[in-house]
Amino acid sequence: MIQAATSSRFPYLQMYVQLGSLNAPSFAFDTESLVDTGFDGGLAVGTNVIPHSISPDGRSTWHLADGTPITAHMYVCYVTIGHLQPVPTILITLDGDALLGRDVTDQFRVTFDHGRQIIVEA
Repeated sequence: MIQAATSSRFPYLQMYVQLGSLNAPSFAFDTESLVDTGFDGGLAVGTNVIPHSISPDGRSTWHLADGTPITAHMYVCYVTIGHLQPVPTILITLDGDALLGRDVTDQFRVTFDHGRQIIVEA
């Protein structure tokens, strides 16, 4: 049986994010992220989303589209879209809009329906 989640706020998706363990997260939140097919990572959120009391799991270096390297705090997390299975991935914090990358979207069939909606199927 195919399960699906849809968003009529093209090109954004609502999701639930849990930092750390799936069964006992250190922090959890809802967010809406732009689906970015050019971003190979998991999830990028603004630097103000994660409380300062939550320690990052490390730092990682990423390259912007123009090749510029940047270093960001990273956290192990689980991303849940609708009622679909949670996907383990890495969350990084950057200035700017939240971005959902291919490390998560490659786990699903994603349909961009004529600029009107996004359909995510498992």
